[in-house]
Amino acid sequence: MLYRYHFKMISTLFIASLLASKTTAFITPRQHSPSSLQRTDQIQKEIFTGASFSSSRNNSLNASPSSNAQSDSQNIFGVVSDAVTGLLFSLLHAFDDSGIEDSSKNLRVLWVRALLNYRGQIKDDVAKTFLPPTTRGLVTSDAGAALLDPVLKAAEWIQARTEFIDESLDSFLSSPICADSDTGKALECNVVLFGAGYDTRALRYRHEHEGKINFIEVDLPSVVKGKSKLYEKFQREQDKDWDLEGRGSKLIPFDLNNCGGSSPVSLIDTLRDQGELKENIPTFMVWEAVLFYVNEDAVRNIMSELFAFAKKGGNGDGSRAETLLCFTDSLKPFVDVPFTNEARHFFYNQGLDLVQHRARWGGAVHFALAATK
Repeated sequence: MLYRYHFKMISTLFIASLLASKTTAFITPRQHSPSSLQRTDQIQKEIFTGASFSSSRNNSLNASPSSNAQSDSQNIFGVVSDAVTGLLFSLLHAFDDSGIEDSSKNLRVLWVRALLNYRGQIKDDVAKTFLPPTTRGLVTSDAGAALLDPVLKAAEWIQARTEFIDESLDSFLSSPICADSDTGKALECNVVLFGAGYDTRALRYRHEHEGKINFIEVDLPSVVKGKSKLYEKFQREQDKDWDLEGRGSKLIPFDLNNCGGSSPVSLIDTLRDQGELKENIPTFMVWEAVLFYVNEDAVRNIMSELFAFAKKGGNGDGSRAETLLCFTDSLKPFVDVPFTNEARHFFYNQGLDLVQHRARWGGAVHFALAATK
């Protein structure tokens, strides 16, 4: 009886945290300047009213941000959400032996992925293996899933972005640039995940494409530390024959905000130096709900580097040196409306073709796939 009571209490907290996250996912960046505060106010208005907005747009990648980034000042929704989820995940991971020390935002997405997989709404049989055995039943049992069914509607955004990225990656891997035209055998390619959190793609695709995918994952040092331990645990408990050392992801501890400021660090150079990003082979880069948390000056520098890399010749002169950029993310300050022609114009001016596009919440989020011309 006591166990059942605790189970129900935790499930109630879980639902509350997810409903809070639906409100705060786009309005509580880690750090922001006054200009980004204005942008988050616009996003909040769109989420609650459904109205789109047209602000004066500046599509120049070289324009300077209006001021230097300042410290966090989360609104009340963010404070409440963080408090609820902090309590929840301290309970869920109370007896976790993996040694994870991480924010509730990454853990929240991980638990939701496991739940969505259990309900058959996405394909991610790895997510549950990252969860503590003592509490994972909350999202991997009929009893737990039944209690958490109200979460699923709020989690549709996670389902949609997972499907979009997976389908885009599948298309990339099956394209002619990733296979030998004579034999049909898979050819080596790069896949880079920015702000990867506890993304499971590197494990889900570890045996795909004949094992010739070079996965690189970028996130904060604390996240990378926890992810490394989870990978070791997965290999030890789920796939002992998998060559984690030779074929596992290259994990790069890096704060994307370091790409801005008075002494910006080159993102592409970091990928080459620490992640062994290879030249002259196809590259697929994923931005999944991470740019909301990056300062505007860093975003501008990141985009400038990405487009220089993705242009013809940017990653070598080989015939296979093509790049696909996959976003389920904010495109601010460059595109702040939902219209495909605006997104197409933006990418075209940077030397890329827009292959797929749709927007959500009046342009707060863009699902976009852009390729080397």
